[in-house]
Amino acid sequence: MWFVFGGKPLRFSLREFHIITGLSCSQIPSENEIEEHMNLDSISMWKRLFGADNLNIDVPQVIAMLQDSYLSDWKKLPLALIVILDGIVVCPDKHLKLTLEYVEMLNDIDFFLTYPWGRESFLQTYARLGPPASSAEVSIGDPIKELRIRLMQQNAACYGFLLPLQLLAFETIPLLLSKIPSFDDFTNFFEYTGGKLSETILHYESIIETESDPELTVQSILYYPLDLIHMDFSWEDDVQDEKVEYLESLICGGYEFEAYDFFGGDASIHPLTSNKKTVKEEVNMKEEAQVNKKLVKKEVNVKKKVWVKKLGQCPRQPKAIDNLKKDIFEKLDSMNAASPR
Repeated sequence: MWFVFGGKPLRFSLREFHIITGLSCSQIPSENEIEEHMNLDSISMWKRLFGADNLNIDVPQVIAMLQDSYLSDWKKLPLALIVILDGIVVCPDKHLKLTLEYVEMLNDIDFFLTYPWGRESFLQTYARLGPPASSAEVSIGDPIKELRIRLMQQNAACYGFLLPLQLLAFETIPLLLSKIPSFDDFTNFFEYTGGKLSETILHYESIIETESDPELTVQSILYYPLDLIHMDFSWEDDVQDEKVEYLESLICGGYEFEAYDFFGGDASIHPLTSNKKTVKEEVNMKEEAQVNKKLVKKEVNVKKKVWVKKLGQCPRQPKAIDNLKKDIFEKLDSMNAASPR
């Protein structure tokens, strides 16, 4: 999967997913091999963990089980693993229902821990980011058109494991990382307190501002350690794309990409621009108006004092002086009222 950010290409593939998460992304075993480790001839793992009558179990229910002080010790590790898997790594939907096949694989913990969950997780994540696929229940006429409609929505529910995509952006776009408050704070997950975990760390305006920043740099391909060279990140239905190969050759050759290198796309929406400059201009205008108001007020007060002094030097005609004073002060007050606010 390729993105374009600020006119620079950025790759998010199974290779990047493995580098960021550390999850195994090797080839998925055959169904026969998986079944060998399920021990289907004995009592199923599902029945041993949840009983024969509980056929619909979700992640919150399992978490509640783990909080039970009377829970059998042998159940704790399998339940914790299935919470992490179905609740985070391979999250299928908002209902967080447990996957029967995954639960049965807990019969062999060693096999479960070495299973390529990274590849399973990537597939689940890509299903929400890429063009939708047709199924027996849903027929998709034009997948690209459906994807375009998704991308034009203000909000979208994305399941799978999206954290690696966010971490990829921070790793490959240093300027974006600098927009996060206290980006150099390395406090780990367990040391956070209070409401910090729900804090918004990056705002929409900051992303748009970063994309148009002249100092923007993007590491288009996340380079990996030498020990990954021999790992198999291929797919059974891989198709060689000459355009992708040419793009990768340009990246490796150090070509400096610009926005005009990438044409097409959806032109039906307005270009995204940051409104930060507008806000700044508005603040400056308000500050300038306040300064002008203070200057006018000061000038009015000075003129009032001058006229009071002049009136004091006039022959004593109280009524005439009061009328003149009233007219002058009304004119000065109107100047003050007409000053910018």
